[in-house]
Amino acid sequence: MALYQKKTSQLWLWIAVERKTTKIIDFVAGDRSGETGKKLWENIKHNSFGKITSDHYKPYENIIERTKHIQTKAETYTVEGMNNLIRHFIARFHRKTHCYSKQVYMVELTLKIFMYKNIIKCMFS
Repeated sequence: MALYQKKTSQLWLWIAVERKTTKIIDFVAGDRSGETGKKLWENIKHNSFGKITSDHYKPYENIIERTKHIQTKAETYTVEGMNNLIRHFIARFHRKTHCYSKQVYMVELTLKIFMYKNIIKCMFS
């Protein structure tokens, strides 16, 4: 999910979402390169996953283990739905808006608060 509109300063949010609970497992803010994806993979690879689904973005092939990886656009609805929720509830993630963050740490803190509030909401509902 791109956060900044200028191509020279785009910040991408890479997120991993568990399909069963629709909770964000982890995220990394950075550029769209495979290096940012590798950072996310290093953070989450210790978790016990059955299968990992992604779209056909080329860097995924080099990041995720082939035995666990399924590349298909049909199975990415959970993470796309989470991207939609993030954009809906947090103004700094809206597309083409003046509500944007100038600092990466502010993006990360905002998303951590969003994740925390969703965990608490799930615990008491």
